[in-house]
Order: sequence, then C-alpha cells, then structure tokens
Amino acid sequence: MFEVDTTAGDDFERFAQRLAELHLSRMPEIREWGHALPGAASALAALATEPDVRQTIVTGNLRATAKVKLAVYGLDGPIDWDVGAYGEDADERPGLVRAALRRAAARWGTIDRADVTLFGDTPADMIGAVENGIRAVGVATGSVSVRVGEVSQGRGISAPHGMEE
Repeated sequence: MFEVDTTAGDDFERFAQRLAELHLSRMPEIREWGHALPGAASALAALATEPDVRQTIVTGNLRATAKVKLAVYGLDGPIDWDVGAYGEDADERPGLVRAALRRAAARWGTIDRADVTLFGDTPADMIGAVENGIRAVGVATGSVSVRVGEVSQGRGISAPHGMEE
C-alpha cells in the first residue's frame, strides 16, 4: 500500500505538486468523469454578490488537486482558497471544518457559528458541520447513497421534508 508521510514537509510538498501536475495533465479525463450540478456555478456566483457571504472549501482533497477539480467544473471563481481546509490539514472532516473556522476567524475576526453554512455531499460533510456547531445542507449529488438514519445517529441531523426514511 502506498503511504505518504505528511510530517516530511519537502517530500509531501513534492508529492502534492506532482499530484497537481497529474491532475492538470488529465483535466479532459476528469471532465468526463463528472460534472457540476445544474445551477451550481450560478448559485456560487449569486452568493458572491452578497456583501456578507464568504465562500471557501473544506475537502479531503489536497489543496492543489481541489483547485484543479473545481476549475474543471467551473466552480473555482468565488472561492477564498486561503481560508479553506484541505486533506493536508486534518484526517477527518470535523478537523477540516475546525481548521477552516480558525482561518476564517484569523481573517475576519470572531465567527458566529450560527452564520456559517456548510454545503456538502457526503455523510462526513454533515458530521463535520454538526460536530462543529454549524448548519449543514446536504446536496444529493448521487455520489453517496446513505439513509439519513445511518448518518444522524444522535448527531441532530434530520431529513428535509419529503426525504424522511
């Protein structure tokens, strides 16, 4: 099994750079593997016009590959990359959300978690939001099939009206 030692800065940086280069070279293939959901780019653009809205990303992908993936699908425009959190920041989504919240607070001052919304398409996204006391909105991309009860398990997550089990 391939293992990456993230404590070895130089080795990890070389790995991340090479992975980003590979993603760049395979952008046409990546474009064929998936797509942005209808309306996603226009929703991000509309949110970008709101004066009190800041958009970033929380992902298990490395920062460099996340940039390529979002660019492929035209979703990279309004993202504040420096506030986001990436696979190199934590192993699990709750830690990534904490990292993004810390960076946001360092940039803009105190963050009221009641004003933060995480849009996600995996159970890990929902758990990361709830465990950090922020609002979670699940987006059904079809990449994950899970029942709400499997994710919620006492975490305060409920299904939207009409999507109950």
